[in-house]
Amino acid sequence: MHSEADLDITCLRRLIYSSDNETSNSTVSMHFNLISQPEINRSEANELDEVYRKLNDMYQKLSKQSTTSNDNDELMCIICYSHRIQVEFRPCKHQSCL
Repeated sequence: MHSEADLDITCLRRLIYSSDNETSNSTVSMHFNLISQPEINRSEANELDEVYRKLNDMYQKLSKQSTTSNDNDELMCIICYSHRIQVEFRPCKHQSCL
């Protein structure tokens, strides 16, 4: 579900939290993370956390919709892509709408 312009959600999580565990708020970290930067106050860190969680929720929903859409594509006529498959030709088993 990624195009070239996408920022992978796991990369964003690492940038914010510096680990794959989104709740990692360890103060002792060898890696850069936005949450623990001194320029970011607690209120901003909470806002950043909330934004990430909303983005992640939306990403998960879109991923599920994409999977559902791909499943529905298999039921669509490969000639017109407008109607569902309604017939199967024999003996070749090609399928199309009417």
